Amino acid sequence: MNRRIQPLPSVAAGDGPFRVKHRDIEFGGCCTMPSGETPGLFEAPFVNSDTAAIGVRQHEYGHLAVERNHVLPKNALQKLVRQYLIDEMWAQAGLDVIVNTFMLSRGNREISELPLCKTPSKSVEWPRWMAATLYLRAEALECGCTVRRELAGTNEFDEIELGLLAETGNYLRKGGETGRIYLPRIARQLAILQELFGPYSETGEYSDSKISDPGGHLRRCLLEQRRIKNTWGKIELISPPLTYPYRVARQSLRTRPGFSGAFRYPERALIPLADGRAFACRRRTSGGTVLIDCSGSMSIGIKDLQNILLSEPATTIALYASCPNRFDTGRIVVAAARGRTIELQDAKTLLGPGNVVDGPALEWLNHQPPPRLWISDGFVTGRGDMPAVNLVVDAMRLLRRGHIRCVATVAEYLLELRSRT
Repeated sequence: MNRRIQPLPSVAAGDGPFRVKHRDIEFGGCCTMPSGETPGLFEAPFVNSDTAAIGVRQHEYGHLAVERNHVLPKNALQKLVRQYLIDEMWAQAGLDVIVNTFMLSRGNREISELPLCKTPSKSVEWPRWMAATLYLRAEALECGCTVRRELAGTNEFDEIELGLLAETGNYLRKGGETGRIYLPRIARQLAILQELFGPYSETGEYSDSKISDPGGHLRRCLLEQRRIKNTWGKIELISPPLTYPYRVARQSLRTRPGFSGAFRYPERALIPLADGRAFACRRRTSGGTVLIDCSGSMSIGIKDLQNILLSEPATTIALYASCPNRFDTGRIVVAAARGRTIELQDAKTLLGPGNVVDGPALEWLNHQPPPRLWISDGFVTGRGDMPAVNLVVDAMRLLRRGHIRCVATVAEYLLELRSRT
């Protein structure tokens, strides 16, 4: 049996070899990808007569397939635990939701029969943090509705707690279905839940060493984020030295001899000995300002900046996002102007994964030279990196007032620039 089933993990992972072992269903399953000369590990129930056992096996295939398709980075669980200080139970619960919805969206219906590793029982009083992780893990499972009702009733989850669990579940499910999800955003969502529910230490207190919330910013925003209204975060403008000239763009901005402008080339004025181009003129450039959303859902490289300057050398380019490890303030970083750019790696250390300041950034763009362009997916958030209806209305007002055009991605804008030439 081992020999017959052994190639399957390699197919799901696109790599091999694997050590394949049978595991009783009450212990669930586990898997790891091959690393160097160390083979991967695949442990799951091999029983085909039990739909739950098949669901567990499909779930382990899903973990390998998610990593193979780059939905999540390599060793995502270890990064959540060690780098972002998320408790392993919360990290595993979040990743399981992504894996299950990833497999379900691709036709693996056996996943819906997957049992929870622990099921609620009236005779057992689960700690609130464990009940909350089970509530989240029940996302997209057949048992989800019944289990969630039991967990919510026994543990008396209030409206805010249920809303936060639903919000995190929706984000993780959507990421699994689309195959597009951002690990720092996962960590932030799980950190909020961990701050609210635990885990608890042996003395019944919060285990503060496990909470990734520098300065308590997430906690302060916790009660605000379920309201219909929210406020923008505070913003600061940073203008690093533009120390990297882009030669092609700089040459386009230089003056050249012409028949009008400042009298700068007297030696060319003598006709017919010269061509008469004695006046300095510049190439007609539209200039303007480009504001780029650099939150977790967006990205930009130095090549993108250069390609924009190649077509629009007089353009000013600014990047914005939240501050690192904070979700109540943000920054605008001027990244390019007059054919010069900054060291992009320096800018990325100044910006975090959230939006937070879309409104103040658009207000800044309103006061910059036209034409004005906003490169963003259009998703705006305020304090706590949480959306609200009033923020969307305010952003639309700023777009209309400044005659700001919106483009979804940098690639789309570059394609538009290439079509002009």
